Amino acid sequence: MKRVLLLFCIISGLSFLPKAGPVSEEQPYLSPTYISENPASQQCYVSLSTARKIAVVNAAKGEFGGYIPLPFNPGETVVGPDAGILYVTDGKPAGSVHAISLETREIIRSIRVGHSPEAMAISPSDYRLYVGNRFSNSLSVIDTRSLELIEEVPVGREPSAIAISPSGQLVGVANSLPDGAANDTFVSATISLIDSETLQVVETVVLTNGSHSIRDLVFSRDGRYLYASHILSRNTLPTTQIEHGWINCNAVSVLDTDNKAFITTFLLDDFDRGAANPSGMCLSPEGDTLLVALSGVHELAVIDLDKLHARIDGSSAQEINEVPYNFQFLHGIKKRISTQAKSPRHVQSFGKQILVSCYFSPHLVVITDLEQPDKQVKIELGQEPEMSKARQGELLFCDADLCFQKWQSCISCHPDARADGLNWDLLNDGMGNPKNVKSMLFTHFTPPVMITGVRDSAEIAVRSGIKYILFTQYHEAQAQAIDVYLKSLRPVPSPYLHDGKLSKAALRGRKVFRRVGCADCHSGPFYTDGLKYDVGTGLPPHENDKFDVPALNEVWRTAPYLYDGRAKTMKAVFTEFNHDDAHGRTSKLSSRDLNNLMVYVLSL
Repeated sequence: MKRVLLLFCIISGLSFLPKAGPVSEEQPYLSPTYISENPASQQCYVSLSTARKIAVVNAAKGEFGGYIPLPFNPGETVVGPDAGILYVTDGKPAGSVHAISLETREIIRSIRVGHSPEAMAISPSDYRLYVGNRFSNSLSVIDTRSLELIEEVPVGREPSAIAISPSGQLVGVANSLPDGAANDTFVSATISLIDSETLQVVETVVLTNGSHSIRDLVFSRDGRYLYASHILSRNTLPTTQIEHGWINCNAVSVLDTDNKAFITTFLLDDFDRGAANPSGMCLSPEGDTLLVALSGVHELAVIDLDKLHARIDGSSAQEINEVPYNFQFLHGIKKRISTQAKSPRHVQSFGKQILVSCYFSPHLVVITDLEQPDKQVKIELGQEPEMSKARQGELLFCDADLCFQKWQSCISCHPDARADGLNWDLLNDGMGNPKNVKSMLFTHFTPPVMITGVRDSAEIAVRSGIKYILFTQYHEAQAQAIDVYLKSLRPVPSPYLHDGKLSKAALRGRKVFRRVGCADCHSGPFYTDGLKYDVGTGLPPHENDKFDVPALNEVWRTAPYLYDGRAKTMKAVFTEFNHDDAHGRTSKLSSRDLNNLMVYVLSL
């Protein structure tokens, strides 16, 4: 009876959950993100990603020029080759790219692409627009003359950024998260290199072990190098300390574009001060400096590229291998400057200026002289309401100021409050037993939490995370705000759905799900009964351990699976790692029933 009452309270309470983002249509949070430039008009365009509009700014004059209103929240924007059209991504499951007339500020054409498009890049030389579809794992190619989709190119997991070489011959696509088993000896995100003529992936470049959350790509001015900003996790170590990047470092990787090969990864951190959550990048107007937004610490990293490559070229092979561990490698090459705003996400050179958008600040930061970075100009982009508790919690979740020495924030291991695809050896259930990162979606409604159910509630886990993962003391008001933010999370509709509904195969799979016993434990609105079982998935010395029944909402985006991430795919869960049918009676299923079962589970 107690469990029935609990389930009733959960279901009844869903409609009363606080929601992050806009508090009203009249005065939403702005959340500035992508910046694009239009040299022809001396204007730039800033996506206000939770306000359904784009801000128009004359950065040279320091003037705000009004809005382009939209019926959706904008992703990335790019200006077309003729400077008369602005392209913007609409990151819905049924995603689109919209062409907007800069004269009338109205949408003149919408082109359907894949699931959750966000990143874009344009190649004026061949009139092509490249669009990364995050949850379709694909790149859409659009002809900017006909405004038609001409190709769909498969790429790696969650394409998050796109860059085009100066010659136009090479397209780089950042695949944000690792796409393999988490218990492999080498786990890393990758970069797809695409030949723009054939539209074929010619190389998939693997970064340093532990690399993930790639946020941006930038080619050098001469096209010889490609730079990628990302987190570098030391996840093979137990989380016994945080000093000197023991858990997470923050990095840029360098690729050789001629040989289409990885060169090295260098650290943006200082020996005793982290540079948490590197995000957007750009070259300085002269092209000799790389600027990296450090969103977790509200700074920019400024890197002298001539000195960087001279140091790389002068290093031995052994020294190059040690660069990802060497905090002194950028000594005399790098400096860090404050943006005087919260959570810089994107940076863009415009004329002789550097423009920075900061997600939790309602203005655009303009730096006119990198030698005098304190002399900044702020261009107001509009008014915002006072931060709600959920908005405060979202900021805290992203803020490395909450962490000892600023090495990381909550999003370092939980991008978008989901999972990074890695195993971590946390100390809440002993040492030497690494487990896969879990999504934060609905964790407050599905106690107990952690894979072994070692925490009675998500509230306890949040406070323990601040204390034992960020290595600092929490204030109760901060922890409560994070609770409210995490409770406000909502699932993204699965790419396996058809028009938002279960397909015929998924409907058949739902019957299989019930028939083979999956629904016995994965029950209720969150597909968990809140209990722990031994389902035969434990490996020595944990072969008899009981594990918490995980919620299945949005399970399609949280691979790899099982407590140690050994199952790369859902099919592997049912076929390779279900000995004696202890985890559902799947061994005798026909291939058709097995496929339907997978489609159903991945549709949740």
